[in-house]
Formats: sequence, structure tokens, C-alpha cells
Amino acid sequence: MKKALFLTLLVTFPFITCMGRPSVIPVGTWEYDLYVNGVKSGKSVTSVKLENGLYITETSMKMNAGIITNTSMNRITETVDFKPVRLENVNSIIHGDTVRKIEITALFKGSTVNVKTGSSSVSVKLPGPCVLDGTYFISELIRKGFRKGTRISARIYEPAIELEDLITVNVRVNGIKRVKVGGEKKRLYHVSYIIQDMKNIECYINKNGITELATITMLNNRMDLVLRNK
Repeated sequence: MKKALFLTLLVTFPFITCMGRPSVIPVGTWEYDLYVNGVKSGKSVTSVKLENGLYITETSMKMNAGIITNTSMNRITETVDFKPVRLENVNSIIHGDTVRKIEITALFKGSTVNVKTGSSSVSVKLPGPCVLDGTYFISELIRKGFRKGTRISARIYEPAIELEDLITVNVRVNGIKRVKVGGEKKRLYHVSYIIQDMKNIECYINKNGITELATITMLNNRMDLVLRNK
């Protein structure tokens, strides 16, 4: 299940040059193809919307691994100043006629969060302030102009990984790089996300703040999410 969560994080994370730079948090819907070791293995859809003073970020993903299919949905609700409101995770593993589903919902009230997993629930006192993996990081990158060498650090809450603790995420802007996306060479902002000491996610973001390519290496597998051309 952690693999599915890390994959979901790929697209929810997103120096002044003539290339231009993002100026506002992007809203809309984007579709991605998922590749595992270069083989197309699934797809993902991410949407961001601003509704009644709340940012709602939703990512759904489907990944095929032989006779097993893994699907996930992650929905994050936060205020416009990035205070957590609600977090929903639904992960399913489908093997023939057998379906294993795990549903987690977290509701935030100050420093306390009520976490419901299936039919059970627990109240957790968070050890400090946190954000969710929604629009906070892209907002900070925009505020700091995507300048090369920029570093951002924050703690996020993800109960499917750590129920009673926070996870440190460090973000670093590496500058503009020319990378191949969908057979086309593009100049994109290269941003690294370091999740605690667990994984690095490499994201390549265009001048509109949209992630066009995201890559994570887990064990001996490389997974890429590639923005579909419209």
C-alpha cells in the first residue's frame, strides 16, 4: 500500500529566466500515464479546485502488476492558508474476484485529528503544526520564484504511513533542465522532494506550475508519471 501512496505523492507535489515562472496555484484537471521500468502500467488523474475558500486536491490512480490491479484515491481539503481540514484515502488491491480495500478518513480540529479506518476510529494528538500534501509546496515555490537553490521544509500528516507522527518533507529547486517528456525535449524546473529518509521524488514542472514528469525509484523499480498531451 505504501507504494501506491508514494505514487499518489508524485503528482500532488509539484531563479528568474526567460522561460517564465509560475505565478498562481494552478487549478484544473490533468491526466498522466504511469510507466514502470519503461512499460506502460496504468494511469492517473489529478485535479485541483478552489471551492468556498477551500482548496480540494484529488488524485486517482490505477496500476496493473501482472494479475494484480492496484487502485488508489487521495482527496485533500485545506484552507486557503493551508490549514488541514480533511484527508481521505481509499486503496484497493484487486486479484481476480478478491478485492482488498482500505479506507482512511482524517478530520482535523486544531492539533487533534480523528482518524477513521474502516469501522474503527481513533483520536490522535499531533506533535506539532503540519500541512497536507496538497497545494502548500507549490505555493511556497511560487512565492520564492522557483529560484535555483531554494529549499523548503515542512511536516505533513499521512496516517497511512505514520498514524501518530508527522513526516518531514524537504524540497529543493535544482534549476531548469532540458528533459524528454512524451518524445519531446522540454525546458522544465527540476524540483526534488525528499520524503523523510525514505524516498526521493524528482519532479519536472512547467512555467504554469504543472508537473509534466515525476519519477521515483523504489528498490529495483523506476516509476514515471508522464503528463498526457491534450
